[in-house]
Amino acid sequence: MKKYIESISELNNIALSSTLDEVERFSESDMFWTKHKSGNTTQKTIRKGDIFQFEFGKSYVPEMAYEHRGLVIGIAQNLLYVLPIYSYKPTSAKEMPAHIIDNPNERGSLYLLKKREFPFLQHDSVIKLNDLRTVSKARIKYSHHASIAPETETFQFIEKVVFRNYFPTISYAYDQLKKDYERVLKENQELKRQIKE
Repeated sequence: MKKYIESISELNNIALSSTLDEVERFSESDMFWTKHKSGNTTQKTIRKGDIFQFEFGKSYVPEMAYEHRGLVIGIAQNLLYVLPIYSYKPTSAKEMPAHIIDNPNERGSLYLLKKREFPFLQHDSVIKLNDLRTVSKARIKYSHHASIAPETETFQFIEKVVFRNYFPTISYAYDQLKKDYERVLKENQELKRQIKE
């Protein structure tokens, strides 16, 4: 009980030195946690590519915290692999997010979702490609009834960059094998052509 009282006292000290918005957000986060901590996940079907509003909870800087949208890129029973989504506020040309057409740089940490391409957005947003989260389905607050279909070029681009960011050695080896395969296939076609002549 002593530890609990100490933690509440520390939390009150932080609340007094924080902005009202921050206090409201961590209070909402705590209330959501108390109601959903048992992990009751009687959610509808969740598919790869779906977008939900998640409660990510408190965090350390520079982690994503509190309530944000998230893109589901994988599912393992009651756990989801999620990439956070937040509002895009351009700061400099140096921090230009990746985009399949405008900036097909596969080394970026952000992917630009344009409102005109994704009508479910209220404004341009970015997916945080270097902040993959493993979260319980219980962290879902509500559905946006939106998704990025896994078979689209956009989703595959996002998935490829995430794979490259998290597993660079395996990704490099895969790319080399793919190049070797394409070279052997081309050589095979050339040999077949020569045999026919």
